[in-house]
Amino acid sequence: MKTFKILSLSLVLCFGLYAFANMAQAATSAEMEDPMSLSAEFLADDITAESLGVAEEDTTFWGKFRLNTRSIFTFNRVKQADIDLKKANIELWTAKKLAGEADNAQNQERFQKALKKYKNKMTTAEKRVENLPAEKKEAILEKLDEHQLKQQQLLRNLAEKLPAQAAEKLETVRTERMQAWYENHKENLEARLKEAIDRNEDGGDFKHLQNLATLEEMGETLPIEAQAKIETALEGLRAQLKVKLRHMDPAGQGELKNYIDKKINFDDIKKIKFIDHLNEPDMPVSQAQIVGWKNEYIEKVESNFQNLDDDAKERFLQQNFKNGSAAEFSKIEILEKLKNTAPAKYKTMITNLNEEQEAGLKTRIHNTSNKAQLERWEKKTRSLPVIRKEIQERKNELPSTSNHQ
Repeated sequence: MKTFKILSLSLVLCFGLYAFANMAQAATSAEMEDPMSLSAEFLADDITAESLGVAEEDTTFWGKFRLNTRSIFTFNRVKQADIDLKKANIELWTAKKLAGEADNAQNQERFQKALKKYKNKMTTAEKRVENLPAEKKEAILEKLDEHQLKQQQLLRNLAEKLPAQAAEKLETVRTERMQAWYENHKENLEARLKEAIDRNEDGGDFKHLQNLATLEEMGETLPIEAQAKIETALEGLRAQLKVKLRHMDPAGQGELKNYIDKKINFDDIKKIKFIDHLNEPDMPVSQAQIVGWKNEYIEKVESNFQNLDDDAKERFLQQNFKNGSAAEFSKIEILEKLKNTAPAKYKTMITNLNEEQEAGLKTRIHNTSNKAQLERWEKKTRSLPVIRKEIQERKNELPSTSNHQ
């Protein structure tokens, strides 16, 4: 009996605090701010708290208490997984707000704690989903896929606001989250990515570029067996972007380079590869213009490389080009340019890295059964005869109707 009374009093106390939290929330009317926006231009494509399902009051003590109380008294496992996802988004949004202030030890520590909580709560959400019966998984899986794209975009945008050490830790979390999402939900990847992209379209005229950037990073990070499926999703995105650009007036198309400069938060080497997605004959933007943008970034990389000291030059080459599994045609172009102007002692190293890139490309070509993709690659490799021959041989191995893996 005594135990029963204690339990009853505990429940009453919890419900009382829950009610108080609701009143505190109702009293909160602070206007939401977005301190991480890069500029007023293209604002529609920023990930907002609203798009993550987070309200400002959710990030307060009482907001979190209220959500935890809901979780305790929710016995529907699908709803519990949804609450866990919301908790993760709250921590991610908290980290976002702290990122712009991570210039002192206290704020950096708070930022790291929020980032760690985000990662842990996403792990909890995915475990709950994994344990659901198959018939109950579909809707919550769709939501996880959609929020994976949003979270990755938000994390990518945070990095430039952080000191180097914090940015490195954030990149580790971002990569781990991408890999964990894939390992937990790799079934039907092509179809699920397409649906997630379609649900994550809200924004300005160039929103497709943000999704394209996220898929690009997935292709670099995830295991090689995922790359062909991601490439199929990229193919669909490029097709949607072409349609969007065709319906744009020349002034709108002229903003494309401005958008890439300001809103696609990649380093210059990744940006060169990113621009390569636009370098297609039927893209409604002048190919000469796109090649000009690409060469502009290549020249910038070359100039930055020349200004590095010897140790930094070697680190730069190792970090950016010693990764055959993530080989790219654009990286060979950059290496060729660097080789022409690099000091003699780096020429052998650059040659070896170039050979690694070629070997990685051959592996990618061999693992690709998408004939349309191979034809696109063939058009981009007129100056790379060895790679072009490899592509042609792979095309001849495939049946004429092979358009996807």
